Amino acid sequence: MEEKAILYTSKAGHARQYAKMLASRLGIPAIEFGTEHLAKDDPVVFIGWIRAGNVVGLDDALSRYQIRAIGAVGLRYQNLQLVDNLQGRCGGAKVLYLQGGFEPNKLKGLNRLVIKLAAKAMARSLKRKNPRNADEEAMLELLQNGGSRVTMDALDPMVHALKDSQE
Repeated sequence: MEEKAILYTSKAGHARQYAKMLASRLGIPAIEFGTEHLAKDDPVVFIGWIRAGNVVGLDDALSRYQIRAIGAVGLRYQNLQLVDNLQGRCGGAKVLYLQGGFEPNKLKGLNRLVIKLAAKAMARSLKRKNPRNADEEAMLELLQNGGSRVTMDALDPMVHALKDSQE
């Protein structure tokens, strides 16, 4: 079964970047969720940003489409608990956690304030931890200096899973 599109929700732009990169690799369009014109139950890939432990727009997309793969884009390097939770809820969809980045200046209003406060608390907690492992050091550096961690390589497991399911 071939996917019709990659649907995405994005706040700071990281999920949009992943969607567009995946679209170029798979040769299908990346469309912002809510603007698409697809038939009910069409097979799609969904990539969305994480807010309060949930992938924004995913529940709505699950009620409309056949979700073949999910990319959950967040700040942390990994979030296996979220992946396990989504895997349990989303049937056979391939679930992949994708690290986005920390660029609060791309946000507005309350979203900017909330992410800055959360980042400050996370950084404070990481600074107190001694010793820190490599992932924790990388997270602390990201929280202190900002930046994007979006990479094409992060999509490899999803590309392989989608191509394997078509064979």
